[in-house]
Amino acid sequence: MADDLPLDDPLTRKPWYSRWFSRRPHLGGSLGGTGGHWSWRAIRWIAVVIVLIVVLYYPIGMALTHKINDDPDFAAPPVAPGASQSVAIAAALMDREINHTAWPANDPFFMPGWALDNMSNFQVGIRDAVKRFALELQDEIGRNRGTSSADADLQNAVSAFNYSPYVWVWNTGSIVPTKST
Repeated sequence: MADDLPLDDPLTRKPWYSRWFSRRPHLGGSLGGTGGHWSWRAIRWIAVVIVLIVVLYYPIGMALTHKINDDPDFAAPPVAPGASQSVAIAAALMDREINHTAWPANDPFFMPGWALDNMSNFQVGIRDAVKRFALELQDEIGRNRGTSSADADLQNAVSAFNYSPYVWVWNTGSIVPTKST
C-alpha cells in the first residue's frame, strides 16, 4: 500500500506559460494522447499578444501624445509696422496648437489621444478664447461705422471658428459658409 503513493516526489505546479502554451493531452479521438492541436496554441498566443498591445498601446501612446504648451514666454513673431500684435499672437497661438501639437480633442476611440482630457481641454480653451477674441474684434473694431458690414476676413475667421473642435477627420459641410447672391 505504501508503494502506491509516491511520497518522495513533491507536487509541483508548472508555470502559467507552460500550462497555457504547451501541448496538452488529446482528450478524445482514435489517435490517443499525442497533444493539443497547433491552432489552439496559436489562438492563445494571438489572444495574449492582442491583450498586451491594448494594455500597452494606450499608456505608451498617451505618454507620447501628451504635450501641453503652456510656455509663459510664448511670443508671436515680429509683425510689420501698422499690423496688429494681438492678432499676430492669436494667429501664432492657433498655429502652435494646430500645426505643432497633436489635437486629441477629435481623436476617435482607437487613438491613444482619445483618453487625454487635460490636453484637449487646454487646446479647446485656447481655441474658444481666440474665437471670442475674433468675435469681439469683428463686432467692435471690424466695422467702419456702427451699422456697416464687418470686414470679410473677420467674418471668415469667426465662421471658421464655428466648426466643432470635436469632429473627427471629415465633415460633410463647409467650414466657411459661402455668400449667397
